[in-house]
Amino acid sequence: EVYGTGIRNRPSLSSVTAMVGGVDAIVEYAGPVAGMTGLDQVNIRIPRLVAGRGDVELLIKVDGKSANTVQLNFK
Repeated sequence: EVYGTGIRNRPSLSSVTAMVGGVDAIVEYAGPVAGMTGLDQVNIRIPRLVAGRGDVELLIKVDGKSANTVQLNFK
């Protein structure tokens, strides 16, 4: 799960994309967090290809606009 703002008003789930370590990841949910006004959540299925790669970048795009890149570490 990744949290942010400005995600809930996208036209469809397919307009939200994610890449982890340069590998396409499946976005399973992108929308509001119940009980948290203004906070949105993105659920991403992490590809097995990134297992053991150490530091990788997470890039999320909504309607083609990139969010800030996040650094993740996989052992």
